[in-house]
Amino acid sequence: MTQWVEKYRPDTLDEVIGQENVVNMMKAFIEQEEQGIHELPHFLFSGTTGVGKTATSIAFAKDLWGDDWRSNWIDFNASDERGIDTVRNEIKQYAKQRGISSTSFKIIFLDEVDSMTDDAQRALRRTMEDYSEFTKFILCCNHPSKLLDAIRGRCVERTFSPVGKDVLSKHLKYICDNEGIAYEDGAIDLLAEKTNGKVRNALQELQALATLGEITIEWVEDQLSTITKDEIRSIYTILKSPYPKDDKMSKVDREIAKLYQSGVGARDILVEFYNYILNNQPEMVKTLAKIGDIDSNISQGANPLLQLRCFMAWIIQRAG
Repeated sequence: MTQWVEKYRPDTLDEVIGQENVVNMMKAFIEQEEQGIHELPHFLFSGTTGVGKTATSIAFAKDLWGDDWRSNWIDFNASDERGIDTVRNEIKQYAKQRGISSTSFKIIFLDEVDSMTDDAQRALRRTMEDYSEFTKFILCCNHPSKLLDAIRGRCVERTFSPVGKDVLSKHLKYICDNEGIAYEDGAIDLLAEKTNGKVRNALQELQALATLGEITIEWVEDQLSTITKDEIRSIYTILKSPYPKDDKMSKVDREIAKLYQSGVGARDILVEFYNYILNNQPEMVKTLAKIGDIDSNISQGANPLLQLRCFMAWIIQRAG
């Protein structure tokens, strides 16, 4: 069965949803190229997974070169090939070769670049500098703060935001109509809300739900277990309560265990905590930053449940 994530991947920048600012910028650079103005920079795209960083980059290449785009494009995943040898032996060798297209450059796409070692980043910076005349880089990451300033300073940076609920819902309904999938009023809107603006996740869940028949609100709620605002409020109340620290940790552990048993993941809990604090106590900047650090640890392979418990313990310690 064809995966809808691939079937509905945008072929052009016009088909990218929810990232108008990035799309408009990249269209402007394409227009410059068509006018003979060769001033394409390196790009650094950041943002959470599944919001379109890779899809937009490929659509950009297709708009530039059409069916020949692969002749001037190569991609690497830095989380798999994160060391300095990869930069020296593979990335540098490709960067040294001139493109074969009508444009003045080719593109190296490097995903999860924030997982590269410092030595590899330094070697990458030199490669970007030495061959920038005919090799352009598109770097993608979740946490740009982990990159060397020398790399960030050589790129035009753009952040990809989660796609708005209304925009994502409209896109999902179009796919349902195109695939002949029936859905209950409100079910697709709920799916768009529960997938938090992540297009890839939304498409994967939509295709899974479509195998059940008509997509209903009940099925969406059942299949996409998420934490509610009331549950977040309950945990936060415990954390800030005057109970002894050991009692608070025990109570919070029980609440987290319930959520895990219902299918809610550690990162889902962290996201909702972030949103709750941002909406209710935005002055708690250190707590918001701590959530970012914990999420980064999980994305690098740390145990999610252990990291979540460490975060809860950190709040309890600060609360006294």
